[in-house]
Amino acid sequence: MREYSVDERGYFWLSLVDGMSINKKHELLDIIGGIEELYLNFLSHSSKVIEIAGKNNFTKLSNFYQENLLDFKLEELEKEGIDIISCDSSEYPRMLYNIDSSTLLLYCKGNKNVLRDNNTLAVVGSRRVSRYGKDVTKMLVRDLAKAGITVVSGLARGVDTIAHTTTLEEDGTTIAVVANGLDICYPAENHELAERICKKGAIISEYPLGATPFAYRFPERNRIISGLSKGVLVTEAGKHSGSLITLNLALEQGRNVYIVPSNINSPQSVGSNEAIKQLQGAMVTEVDDILKDYDVKKVEDEEYDIQISEFERRIVEFIIEEDRHIDEISTFAGDMNVNFLLAILAKLELYGLIQRLPGNYYGK
Repeated sequence: MREYSVDERGYFWLSLVDGMSINKKHELLDIIGGIEELYLNFLSHSSKVIEIAGKNNFTKLSNFYQENLLDFKLEELEKEGIDIISCDSSEYPRMLYNIDSSTLLLYCKGNKNVLRDNNTLAVVGSRRVSRYGKDVTKMLVRDLAKAGITVVSGLARGVDTIAHTTTLEEDGTTIAVVANGLDICYPAENHELAERICKKGAIISEYPLGATPFAYRFPERNRIISGLSKGVLVTEAGKHSGSLITLNLALEQGRNVYIVPSNINSPQSVGSNEAIKQLQGAMVTEVDDILKDYDVKKVEDEEYDIQISEFERRIVEFIIEEDRHIDEISTFAGDMNVNFLLAILAKLELYGLIQRLPGNYYGK
Protein backbone atom coordinates (compact mmCIF):
# COMPACT_ATOMS: atom_id res chain seq x y z
CA MET A 1 0.00 0.00 0.00
CA ARG A 2 1.30 3.46 -0.89
CA GLU A 3 2.07 6.01 1.79
CA TYR A 4 -0.73 8.47 2.52
CA SER A 5 -0.12 11.87 4.10
CA VAL A 6 -1.86 12.96 7.30
CA ASP A 7 -4.09 15.27 5.26
CA GLU A 8 -5.03 12.49 2.83
CA ARG A 9 -5.91 10.13 5.67
CA GLY A 10 -7.89 12.86 7.38
CA TYR A 11 -9.92 13.81 4.32
CA PHE A 12 -10.51 10.13 3.56
CA TRP A 13 -11.71 9.53 7.12
CA LEU A 14 -14.07 12.50 6.86
CA SER A 15 -15.40 11.33 3.48
CA LEU A 16 -16.50 8.00 4.96
CA VAL A 17 -19.26 9.83 6.83
CA ASP A 18 -21.15 10.61 3.64
CA GLY A 19 -24.34 11.41 5.55
CA MET A 20 -22.78 14.69 6.69
CA SER A 21 -23.29 17.47 4.15
CA ILE A 22 -20.27 18.99 2.45
CA ASN A 23 -21.18 22.37 3.94
CA LYS A 24 -21.10 20.91 7.45
CA LYS A 25 -17.69 19.42 6.73
CA HIS A 26 -16.36 22.77 5.57
CA GLU A 27 -17.81 24.45 8.66
CA LEU A 28 -16.25 21.82 10.89
CA LEU A 29 -12.81 22.34 9.35
CA ASP A 30 -13.11 26.13 9.56
CA ILE A 31 -14.04 26.05 13.25
CA ILE A 32 -11.56 23.36 14.32
CA GLY A 33 -8.67 24.77 12.30
CA GLY A 34 -8.14 22.44 9.36
CA ILE A 35 -8.03 18.74 8.59
CA GLU A 36 -4.73 18.01 10.33
CA GLU A 37 -5.93 19.46 13.63
CA LEU A 38 -9.28 17.66 13.37
CA TYR A 39 -7.72 14.33 12.45
CA LEU A 40 -4.84 14.29 14.92
CA ASN A 41 -6.75 15.74 17.87
CA PHE A 42 -10.30 14.57 17.12
CA LEU A 43 -11.21 13.43 20.63
CA SER A 44 -10.11 16.70 22.22
CA HIS A 45 -12.61 18.50 19.96
CA SER A 46 -15.53 16.19 20.78
CA SER A 47 -17.90 18.82 22.12
CA LYS A 48 -17.33 21.14 19.17
CA VAL A 49 -17.77 18.30 16.65
CA ILE A 50 -21.06 17.27 18.27
CA GLU A 51 -22.25 20.89 18.26
CA ILE A 52 -21.54 21.32 14.54
CA ALA A 53 -22.05 17.85 13.08
CA GLY A 54 -24.50 16.31 15.54
CA LYS A 55 -24.24 13.23 17.74
CA ASN A 56 -25.00 10.78 14.97
CA ASN A 57 -22.16 12.02 12.74
CA PHE A 58 -19.82 12.25 15.75
CA THR A 59 -20.52 8.57 16.43
CA LYS A 60 -19.77 7.66 12.82
CA LEU A 61 -16.52 9.62 12.87
CA SER A 62 -15.57 7.89 16.13
CA ASN A 63 -16.27 4.46 14.64
CA PHE A 64 -13.98 5.15 11.67
CA TYR A 65 -11.29 6.75 13.83
CA GLN A 66 -9.07 3.67 13.83
CA GLU A 67 -5.75 3.43 11.98
CA ASN A 68 -6.18 -0.26 11.16
CA LEU A 69 -9.69 0.29 9.79
CA LEU A 70 -8.54 3.18 7.60
CA ASP A 71 -5.61 1.09 6.33
CA PHE A 72 -8.01 -1.72 5.46
CA LYS A 73 -10.32 0.64 3.57
CA LEU A 74 -7.43 2.29 1.72
CA GLU A 75 -6.14 -1.14 0.67
CA GLU A 76 -9.66 -1.94 -0.51
CA LEU A 77 -9.54 1.13 -2.76
CA GLU A 78 -6.20 0.14 -4.23
CA LYS A 79 -7.49 -3.34 -5.04
CA GLU A 80 -10.34 -1.69 -6.98
CA GLY A 81 -7.85 0.50 -8.86
CA ILE A 82 -9.21 3.63 -7.21
CA ASP A 83 -7.09 6.57 -6.10
CA ILE A 84 -7.96 9.44 -3.77
CA ILE A 85 -7.17 13.08 -4.48
CA SER A 86 -7.50 15.55 -1.61
CA CYS A 87 -8.21 19.24 -2.09
CA ASP A 88 -4.69 19.97 -0.78
CA SER A 89 -3.05 17.84 -3.47
CA SER A 90 -1.35 19.28 -6.56
CA GLU A 91 -3.37 16.69 -8.52
CA TYR A 92 -6.68 18.21 -7.46
CA PRO A 93 -8.52 19.84 -10.42
CA ARG A 94 -7.78 23.57 -10.43
CA MET A 95 -11.25 24.28 -11.84
CA LEU A 96 -12.83 23.02 -8.61
CA TYR A 97 -10.84 25.08 -6.12
CA ASN A 98 -13.01 28.16 -5.96
CA ILE A 99 -16.56 26.84 -6.38
CA ASP A 100 -19.02 26.96 -3.50
CA SER A 101 -19.18 23.76 -1.44
CA SER A 102 -16.12 22.35 -3.18
CA THR A 103 -15.48 18.69 -2.53
CA LEU A 104 -12.71 17.89 -0.04
CA LEU A 105 -11.79 14.54 -1.55
CA LEU A 106 -12.26 12.92 -4.94
CA TYR A 107 -12.28 9.19 -5.61
CA CYS A 108 -10.83 8.57 -9.06
CA LYS A 109 -10.67 5.55 -11.35
CA GLY A 110 -8.73 5.84 -14.59
CA ASN A 111 -6.28 8.50 -15.69
CA LYS A 112 -6.30 11.16 -12.96
CA ASN A 113 -4.08 13.45 -15.05
CA VAL A 114 -7.06 14.39 -17.24
CA LEU A 115 -8.67 16.10 -14.22
CA ARG A 116 -6.19 18.96 -14.53
CA ASP A 117 -7.23 19.76 -18.10
CA ASN A 118 -8.76 23.24 -18.34
CA ASN A 119 -10.13 22.69 -21.85
CA THR A 120 -13.21 20.96 -20.48
CA LEU A 121 -16.87 21.19 -21.47
CA ALA A 122 -19.78 19.59 -19.65
CA VAL A 123 -22.44 18.09 -21.92
CA VAL A 124 -25.76 17.40 -20.20
CA GLY A 125 -29.39 16.87 -21.14
CA SER A 126 -32.47 14.72 -20.95
CA ARG A 127 -32.35 11.07 -19.94
CA ARG A 128 -35.34 10.42 -22.21
CA VAL A 129 -33.61 11.99 -25.16
CA SER A 130 -35.54 12.51 -28.40
CA ARG A 131 -34.25 11.57 -31.83
CA TYR A 132 -33.41 15.25 -32.41
CA GLY A 133 -31.58 15.48 -29.08
CA LYS A 134 -29.63 12.36 -29.87
CA ASP A 135 -28.59 13.59 -33.31
CA VAL A 136 -27.59 17.09 -32.21
CA THR A 137 -25.62 15.76 -29.22
CA LYS A 138 -23.67 13.38 -31.44
CA MET A 139 -23.05 16.08 -34.04
CA LEU A 140 -21.70 18.64 -31.59
CA VAL A 141 -19.75 16.25 -29.35
CA ARG A 142 -18.13 14.63 -32.36
CA ASP A 143 -16.62 17.97 -33.41
CA LEU A 144 -15.77 18.94 -29.83
CA ALA A 145 -13.83 15.73 -29.26
CA LYS A 146 -11.99 16.07 -32.57
CA ALA A 147 -10.99 19.60 -31.58
CA GLY A 148 -9.40 18.27 -28.38
CA ILE A 149 -12.05 19.34 -25.88
CA THR A 150 -12.37 17.06 -22.83
CA VAL A 151 -16.04 16.19 -22.46
CA VAL A 152 -17.47 15.97 -18.93
CA SER A 153 -20.81 14.33 -18.18
CA GLY A 154 -22.60 12.17 -15.62
CA LEU A 155 -22.78 8.63 -17.11
CA ALA A 156 -26.59 8.75 -16.93
CA ARG A 157 -28.92 7.43 -19.60
CA GLY A 158 -29.73 9.60 -22.59
CA VAL A 159 -27.58 12.63 -23.42
CA ASP A 160 -24.83 11.70 -20.92
CA THR A 161 -24.34 8.27 -22.46
CA ILE A 162 -24.33 9.71 -25.99
CA ALA A 163 -21.77 12.37 -24.98
CA HIS A 164 -19.36 9.83 -23.46
CA THR A 165 -19.80 7.28 -26.26
CA THR A 166 -19.39 9.77 -29.09
CA THR A 167 -16.23 11.21 -27.51
CA LEU A 168 -14.70 7.74 -27.25
CA GLU A 169 -15.65 6.96 -30.85
CA GLU A 170 -13.57 9.98 -31.89
CA ASP A 171 -10.67 8.84 -29.68
CA GLY A 172 -11.30 11.81 -27.41
CA THR A 173 -11.04 12.19 -23.65
CA THR A 174 -14.07 12.12 -21.38
CA ILE A 175 -14.67 12.37 -17.64
CA ALA A 176 -17.71 10.91 -15.87
CA VAL A 177 -18.82 12.37 -12.54
CA VAL A 178 -21.11 9.93 -10.73
CA ALA A 179 -23.43 10.12 -7.73
CA ASN A 180 -22.36 6.87 -6.08
CA GLY A 181 -19.33 4.92 -4.93
CA LEU A 182 -16.96 3.82 -7.69
CA ASP A 183 -17.57 0.16 -6.89
CA ILE A 184 -21.11 0.62 -8.22
CA CYS A 185 -22.07 1.26 -11.84
CA TYR A 186 -25.27 3.24 -12.32
CA PRO A 187 -27.08 2.67 -14.55
CA ALA A 188 -25.96 -0.96 -14.71
CA GLU A 189 -26.15 -1.10 -18.52
CA ASN A 190 -23.28 1.42 -18.72
CA HIS A 191 -20.78 -0.95 -17.13
CA GLU A 192 -18.90 -1.54 -20.39
CA LEU A 193 -18.97 2.19 -21.17
CA ALA A 194 -17.50 2.94 -17.74
CA GLU A 195 -14.63 0.56 -18.39
CA ARG A 196 -13.94 2.23 -21.74
CA ILE A 197 -13.92 5.67 -20.13
CA CYS A 198 -11.31 4.57 -17.57
CA LYS A 199 -8.86 3.43 -20.24
CA LYS A 200 -8.16 6.99 -21.36
CA GLY A 201 -10.27 9.32 -19.24
CA ALA A 202 -11.55 9.01 -15.69
CA ILE A 203 -14.59 8.38 -13.53
CA ILE A 204 -14.76 10.40 -10.33
CA SER A 205 -16.99 10.67 -7.27
CA GLU A 206 -16.96 12.39 -3.89
CA TYR A 207 -18.72 9.38 -2.34
CA PRO A 208 -17.00 6.39 -0.69
CA LEU A 209 -17.27 2.78 -1.80
CA GLY A 210 -20.71 1.36 -1.25
CA ALA A 211 -22.52 4.71 -1.52
CA THR A 212 -25.74 4.15 -3.46
CA PRO A 213 -27.10 6.67 -6.00
CA PHE A 214 -29.89 8.20 -3.91
CA ALA A 215 -31.92 10.89 -5.68
CA TYR A 216 -30.53 13.77 -3.61
CA ARG A 217 -26.98 12.92 -4.64
CA PHE A 218 -27.50 13.77 -8.30
CA PRO A 219 -28.02 17.54 -7.69
CA GLU A 220 -25.01 17.40 -5.34
CA ARG A 221 -22.72 15.90 -7.94
CA ASN A 222 -23.93 18.39 -10.59
CA ARG A 223 -21.89 21.16 -8.94
CA ILE A 224 -18.79 19.05 -9.67
CA ILE A 225 -19.79 18.50 -13.31
CA SER A 226 -20.14 22.25 -13.88
CA GLY A 227 -17.27 23.16 -11.56
CA LEU A 228 -14.88 20.88 -13.41
CA SER A 229 -15.78 22.49 -16.72
CA LYS A 230 -14.99 25.74 -18.46
CA GLY A 231 -18.48 25.69 -19.93
CA VAL A 232 -21.73 23.72 -19.88
CA LEU A 233 -23.65 22.64 -22.98
CA VAL A 234 -27.31 21.64 -22.65
CA THR A 235 -28.47 19.86 -25.79
CA GLU A 236 -32.01 19.05 -24.63
CA ALA A 237 -33.77 19.40 -21.27
CA GLY A 238 -37.32 19.02 -19.99
CA LYS A 239 -39.05 21.49 -17.68
CA HIS A 240 -37.80 19.90 -14.44
CA SER A 241 -34.61 18.37 -15.79
CA GLY A 242 -31.59 18.00 -13.55
CA SER A 243 -29.62 19.50 -16.43
CA LEU A 244 -31.16 22.87 -15.59
CA ILE A 245 -29.71 22.54 -12.08
CA THR A 246 -26.29 22.06 -13.67
CA LEU A 247 -26.95 25.07 -15.92
CA ASN A 248 -27.82 27.29 -12.95
CA LEU A 249 -24.78 26.08 -11.03
CA ALA A 250 -22.61 26.93 -14.02
CA LEU A 251 -23.98 30.47 -14.02
CA GLU A 252 -23.27 30.80 -10.29
CA GLN A 253 -19.75 29.51 -10.84
CA GLY A 254 -19.08 31.96 -13.65
CA ARG A 255 -18.90 29.31 -16.37
CA ASN A 256 -19.92 29.76 -19.99
CA VAL A 257 -23.31 28.27 -20.87
CA TYR A 258 -24.49 27.00 -24.24
CA ILE A 259 -28.00 25.82 -25.07
CA VAL A 260 -29.27 24.11 -28.21
CA PRO A 261 -32.72 25.26 -29.41
CA SER A 262 -35.12 22.33 -29.72
CA ASN A 263 -38.56 21.33 -30.96
CA ILE A 264 -41.08 23.69 -29.34
CA ASN A 265 -43.67 20.90 -29.27
CA SER A 266 -41.48 18.40 -27.44
CA PRO A 267 -41.75 18.04 -23.63
CA GLN A 268 -38.05 17.08 -23.58
CA SER A 269 -37.23 20.60 -24.84
CA VAL A 270 -39.39 22.84 -22.65
CA GLY A 271 -36.68 23.52 -20.08
CA SER A 272 -33.83 24.23 -22.50
CA ASN A 273 -35.98 26.43 -24.75
CA GLU A 274 -37.17 28.43 -21.74
CA ALA A 275 -33.55 28.88 -20.63
CA ILE A 276 -32.65 30.29 -24.06
CA LYS A 277 -35.33 32.97 -23.65
CA GLN A 278 -33.86 33.95 -20.29
CA LEU A 279 -30.19 33.78 -21.31
CA GLN A 280 -29.68 35.81 -24.44
CA GLY A 281 -26.48 34.85 -26.19
CA ALA A 282 -26.47 31.27 -24.87
CA MET A 283 -28.03 29.71 -27.96
CA VAL A 284 -25.86 27.30 -29.93
CA THR A 285 -26.54 26.30 -33.52
CA GLU A 286 -23.09 25.07 -34.52
CA VAL A 287 -19.94 23.88 -32.82
CA ASP A 288 -18.05 27.09 -33.63
CA ASP A 289 -20.36 28.91 -31.19
CA ILE A 290 -18.55 26.95 -28.48
CA LEU A 291 -15.06 26.53 -29.88
CA LYS A 292 -14.53 30.30 -30.20
CA ASP A 293 -14.48 30.50 -26.39
CA TYR A 294 -11.87 27.74 -26.22
CA ASP A 295 -9.58 29.34 -28.80
CA VAL A 296 -9.52 26.20 -30.93
CA LYS A 297 -10.78 25.55 -34.44
CA LYS A 298 -13.06 22.88 -35.82
CA VAL A 299 -11.25 19.96 -37.41
CA GLU A 300 -12.73 19.46 -40.86
CA ASP A 301 -13.49 15.94 -42.05
CA GLU A 302 -11.57 14.48 -44.93
CA GLU A 303 -13.78 14.30 -47.99
CA TYR A 304 -14.53 10.91 -49.47
CA ASP A 305 -16.28 10.28 -52.75
CA ILE A 306 -19.04 7.91 -51.67
CA GLN A 307 -20.96 6.50 -54.61
CA ILE A 308 -24.48 5.23 -53.92
CA SER A 309 -27.44 4.71 -56.18
CA GLU A 310 -30.59 6.82 -56.20
CA PHE A 311 -32.49 3.95 -54.56
CA GLU A 312 -29.84 3.68 -51.82
CA ARG A 313 -30.03 7.43 -51.25
CA ARG A 314 -33.80 7.15 -50.74
CA ILE A 315 -33.22 4.34 -48.22
CA VAL A 316 -30.78 6.56 -46.30
CA GLU A 317 -33.22 9.49 -46.27
CA PHE A 318 -36.01 7.21 -45.04
CA ILE A 319 -33.87 5.90 -42.18
CA ILE A 320 -32.43 9.21 -41.01
CA GLU A 321 -35.92 10.70 -40.64
CA GLU A 322 -36.55 8.29 -37.77
CA ASP A 323 -35.18 5.02 -36.44
CA ARG A 324 -36.69 2.28 -38.62
CA HIS A 325 -37.31 -1.41 -37.98
CA ILE A 326 -36.12 -3.78 -40.68
CA ASP A 327 -39.77 -4.62 -41.46
CA GLU A 328 -40.52 -0.93 -42.12
CA ILE A 329 -37.49 -0.66 -44.38
CA SER A 330 -38.52 -3.80 -46.22
CA THR A 331 -42.00 -2.41 -46.81
CA PHE A 332 -40.54 0.90 -48.00
CA ALA A 333 -38.17 -0.95 -50.36
CA GLY A 334 -41.05 -2.80 -51.99
CA ASP A 335 -40.69 -6.13 -53.72
CA MET A 336 -37.06 -6.89 -52.90
CA ASN A 337 -35.24 -9.99 -51.77
CA VAL A 338 -34.49 -9.69 -48.04
CA ASN A 339 -30.88 -10.82 -48.41
CA PHE A 340 -30.32 -8.20 -51.10
CA LEU A 341 -31.81 -5.51 -48.85
CA LEU A 342 -29.58 -6.58 -45.95
CA ALA A 343 -26.57 -6.34 -48.25
CA ILE A 344 -27.54 -2.76 -49.15
CA LEU A 345 -27.97 -1.85 -45.47
CA ALA A 346 -24.59 -3.37 -44.65
CA LYS A 347 -23.00 -1.29 -47.41
CA LEU A 348 -24.64 1.92 -46.18
CA GLU A 349 -23.54 1.11 -42.63
CA LEU A 350 -19.97 0.53 -43.81
CA TYR A 351 -20.02 3.97 -45.45
CA GLY A 352 -21.11 5.47 -42.14
CA LEU A 353 -24.40 6.74 -43.57
CA ILE A 354 -26.57 4.67 -41.21
CA GLN A 355 -26.00 2.41 -38.24
CA ARG A 356 -27.58 -0.77 -36.99
CA LEU A 357 -29.37 -0.40 -33.66
CA PRO A 358 -30.57 -2.98 -31.11
CA GLY A 359 -33.80 -4.82 -31.91
CA ASN A 360 -33.29 -4.93 -35.72
CA TYR A 361 -33.62 -1.16 -36.01
CA TYR A 362 -31.52 1.13 -38.16
CA GLY A 363 -30.81 4.83 -37.59
CA LYS A 364 -28.40 7.67 -38.29
